[in-house]
Amino acid sequence: MIVHMRVVTVSSRDPNGGYARQSAAAVRASLPPRAEFVVVRSSGAPQDWITDLWGACGGADAVALVDDDDLVVPGALQQCADAIECSGAGLAFTDEDEIDEDGARLGPGQSGPRRLMDLAMHPRCAHHLAVFRPALVPREALQVAQQCGIGLDWLMRAAA
Repeated sequence: MIVHMRVVTVSSRDPNGGYARQSAAAVRASLPPRAEFVVVRSSGAPQDWITDLWGACGGADAVALVDDDDLVVPGALQQCADAIECSGAGLAFTDEDEIDEDGARLGPGQSGPRRLMDLAMHPRCAHHLAVFRPALVPREALQVAQQCGIGLDWLMRAAA
């Protein structure tokens, strides 16, 4: 059961800048009940970002990772949380539309059904709004990310 959901954005950008401000407002407007939104200010250095992200996910039953330049459609967070809750799955994610600052569609993004092979071939398959159960992510994910200097968000999604 999801008792505590945390929406996490790790960012080194100015929180009052264009995309970051819009992204945070969209998340706040669509937070489900029993959810909190945490923006972690990071230095931008890969190792700091990895450590900051890992620390921000601890203690939650479910975590949604939202990039600081992404907009969340109303209801999407709740839909992902419901999917995890009802199915017992470790990961739920949404489709993606790529838009500019004015909301004009730039490209098709990622949408439609995805299979395990899609997930194995490219992290972008479930790159944007993804909700996962951090309890299913082994500490090894942190260690691999630290060793490689990138990829903790993807490793967390894949492990869940």
